[in-house]
This record gives sequence, structure tokens and C-alpha cells, in this order.
Amino acid sequence: MSSTTAPPPVNRRNKPNINVIKANKNYKPINAGELEIYEGDILCVIDNSSNQQYWTCKCGSNIGLVPVSYMHEEAEMIENPMHEAAKRCNFELVEDYINIGLSVNALDKSGCTPLHWACRSGYKDIVQLLLSNGCLPNTQLNKMGDTPLHLASYGGHSEIAKILLQCTDINTETLNNEGKTALELAKNDSVGAIIQKHVMSFNREDLNENEEQSDFD
Repeated sequence: MSSTTAPPPVNRRNKPNINVIKANKNYKPINAGELEIYEGDILCVIDNSSNQQYWTCKCGSNIGLVPVSYMHEEAEMIENPMHEAAKRCNFELVEDYINIGLSVNALDKSGCTPLHWACRSGYKDIVQLLLSNGCLPNTQLNKMGDTPLHLASYGGHSEIAKILLQCTDINTETLNNEGKTALELAKNDSVGAIIQKHVMSFNREDLNENEEQSDFD
């Protein structure tokens, strides 16, 4: 498993800015501290600047060293890794990506944040994780004009709709590119009733505020 021979130094001047990579080939550890890697593994890069020969990476629950030569030759960068993890309901990967500093509000080619995909996929634990780490539920529209609430409603995910409606300043009246609100996209009566209840409650609050203002005028 271990040897006194270390991998040769690699020229790092043109090192790509990689945060998350996919392994394209198995790697058997040669030296102590190296990770064993299998084709298809997802590696989170923790440190790629402290050592000229190795990057420190996390693979699953294991943390270890990966030769820089392997990273350049046998691995590929994953675009929008947090989006992909949210899309596939992979809570642990989303958490790992947050911990290494990836943005929870980054946009993919469709204009979606990871929260859009989590709401569409229907995984409330990821929705809560993203919201608790600063993901904005209402300010970002994707290229279809949808908010995360639109996608939760369209998917019929009532529990996720409840979570989103608890967010400050959530706007249920936002129209997507088809001129539809989240309520109008409701897939089933359950999610529709939840959004409708929120809308009615919000309207009552507005009415009460207007009546109070009239009393002062």
C-alpha cells in the first residue's frame, strides 16, 4: 500500500480552477495518505495549493491525497455540481459542496439555482438545507420565469410549498413567462390549497392595514 517513492512534481502554472471533479479511472494508492479512487467517484477538492504534488480531496466520507498528475489526466470538472446533486436528491453531496464554499445561488444554463432543482425534485431536506445556508427563494427567476415556488407547485410538492411560504417576503403573485402564478400551476388540490390559504391570509393582512390607515386619515 505504501512506498517511499512519491509521484514526480507536476507543473502547476496552468492548473485549472477546479472545485469538484469526476474520476474517469481507478487509482490504487501508492503512498501513505492517498485516496483509493474508483471510476465515477466524485471528488471535492479541499486544498489544491499547499502541496505541489498532491491535492487534498474528499471522496464520500474519506479525505486524503490525490496526485496532481491524476487530477489533470484522469479526471474532469463537473459543471454546476450542486445543481446536479440537488437534481438527484443527494443530500450529502449538497452539504459537502456547501462546506467547501460553492455558492448556493449560482445559476446553471437554464437560469436555475440549486433550490429550483430541489423544489422540482421534491426533496424537502435539501430545500431546508439550501435555505438555511442563504439560498434566495424569491429573487431569482429561471429562463422560463419560474421561481422555486412555481416548480414546487407544478410538481405537486405541498410540503416544500409550505417551507417556501414561510420565507420572508415570498411573492405568490410572481408571473412566469406564460403569465402564470405558482397557484395557477398547482398540480393537485393539496398544494393549491396551501398556496391559496397563504394568498388569502396575505390579502386579509393587507385589508386590515388599509382599514387601520383609513382610521388615521
